[in-house]
Amino acid sequence: MPVFKSDLLGTMIDYFIIGGPDGPLLKNNSGTLEHRSAGDSDFATARALNIVSSGSGLNDIPVLLDLQGRCPTITWSFAGSSPPAAGTNTSEFGICHTTGGAYTAGRVYYDNGSLLLAIPTEVCRALYTAIVVTGDISLIDNGSYSSVDGVAWELRGDGGSSTTGLIKTIEVPYSYSDTGGKSSTTTIPSGARVLMVRNIVETIFNNTPTLTVIVDGTSDESIMGISDSDLTTVGEYHNEDTHLITSSNTGVIKVTVGGTPSAGAGRVLISFVTPLA
Repeated sequence: MPVFKSDLLGTMIDYFIIGGPDGPLLKNNSGTLEHRSAGDSDFATARALNIVSSGSGLNDIPVLLDLQGRCPTITWSFAGSSPPAAGTNTSEFGICHTTGGAYTAGRVYYDNGSLLLAIPTEVCRALYTAIVVTGDISLIDNGSYSSVDGVAWELRGDGGSSTTGLIKTIEVPYSYSDTGGKSSTTTIPSGARVLMVRNIVETIFNNTPTLTVIVDGTSDESIMGISDSDLTTVGEYHNEDTHLITSSNTGVIKVTVGGTPSAGAGRVLISFVTPLA
């Protein structure tokens, strides 16, 4: 017959076995409480309730759901008045975008297959988005957000791969032997505008040399001509004419040395941008 002791204070040995000789044990290891497997051969698994929204304290122990929900990736969203059925997004995190029913805009939820579990605002103070969210709150795709209350989210970084509006530069070193042309590995895309071409002559060329620079597309776009620089004089030569690159022009940069030089070296720098609207 089970016996409950109302005055059991503890044990003088370093462990307490639960469930008989083959059960796990609680162990005192120099003042640290450990949960050990049967026979004290290893640590044992422990399970507990995840942190809840009310009554939580700073010393509460988190569980796996709390760790996953601390900075989740949002893959689905919903209006509180019409939440998806549990099991629709199993093992994924979503966010309520419009308050309704029992759901609050800005709160993060986890679909465990049976329930939509609200992640406590004390736990979730950062998130990433894998979708666009629109409603009472709006979040961009590939965004990094933080929150001071777990409900109102502020964009901290855009993880999108777009380089629109950013000026980029291609460098093509060349020498006297590049009479057949020297090409870049980077392509200038359709819709970009070449802003400047700089030819830096580092070692003078001999034998009446010339230099041309084109965007090597189906229809070549000349961006620096023979008269724009002098390979027989060390220096830096600029062409600041703007060139729009179309679908027929898009291609790599090709630098061609003309004449029959036997000495000389330099480099060409091409700056371009795909403008913002």
